[in-house]
Amino acid sequence: MASLGVDRLSVSFRLDGEPAEEWFRGGRVQYPVDEQHKGASYSVLVPVSTHEVLRGEKTRTVVDHSVFIGAMQVGDDWFGKVETNPSRYDDPRGCSLLPVDDLASAIDKLGDLAYTVIPNIKELPNEWKVKRLDLARDFRSIPDTSVFVRALCGLPRPYARRSFTYRDPKRNRAETLAVGSNAGMVRLYDQHAAYAAKGAPEGSLRWELEARSEWLHEARLGDLTGAYLTALAEQRWEWSACGTPVASSVAGLVGAVEAKTCRHRRPRNRCEESCDGLSPGVATRLLGAYVVGAESAPGASISDRTRRHHAVEARRLGMR
Repeated sequence: MASLGVDRLSVSFRLDGEPAEEWFRGGRVQYPVDEQHKGASYSVLVPVSTHEVLRGEKTRTVVDHSVFIGAMQVGDDWFGKVETNPSRYDDPRGCSLLPVDDLASAIDKLGDLAYTVIPNIKELPNEWKVKRLDLARDFRSIPDTSVFVRALCGLPRPYARRSFTYRDPKRNRAETLAVGSNAGMVRLYDQHAAYAAKGAPEGSLRWELEARSEWLHEARLGDLTGAYLTALAEQRWEWSACGTPVASSVAGLVGAVEAKTCRHRRPRNRCEESCDGLSPGVATRLLGAYVVGAESAPGASISDRTRRHHAVEARRLGMR
């Protein structure tokens, strides 16, 4: 399996009193926040990487990556927040991932920057609550990424309240599979389609986990060890069913179905040998469902219930 990396991190912490407005000079001040949170809020984007671009006779500074730092009043208490993509520190204009073993050094940089902007932080960095953490794995040299995105969309996933697929209307190709709920999401997408300008090669798939507090089990920054992150990713990889074997061509699928189809005598459509293979009728419908989904045949469609039934049947046979 491809190596695991960190792609986004959001944390919150308690403040010792109200921050000074001048700490967020150049940022945004808002009061009130909304009907529920009637206190003030401050926010600022701190550039951590820039480069110069020549426009005509003038040079313009372009920000490659910024860190969001904010503060909000909730009742009588003040809380701070930091959001960043630590993988952009060393690769500001690319799309690579930060190895999980390098996260500790990125957290040190994050803490130093947060204390520079908000000096009255009440908690140590290891005690900061993790509000969101994105982990990802990249897979290369995939013959047809849309086959995997399309084939894995109908699999059953416990407690997944949302499941949908994005398609490129110009090329009729599935590009992104997303499943999950408010507690977190898992995405599988064509990385080249998303980040070709940032260097993602053709035939790239990215599996991405967006974990929020519930999936993180209220983790603190000090809990984000390599072992913890690996266990979290493995748990959600298994849950997402994105590791299910996929037949990457029609010939491969036909061969897999043929190998699992019952060829015994079948009086009254029941196998004399009581084997667990597919009946010829089910095998034909399974292949037909694949063709309808793969080719998007005009006027042909299958219901979600039928799609799930075929997905369960195919999974039982160890194929997709």
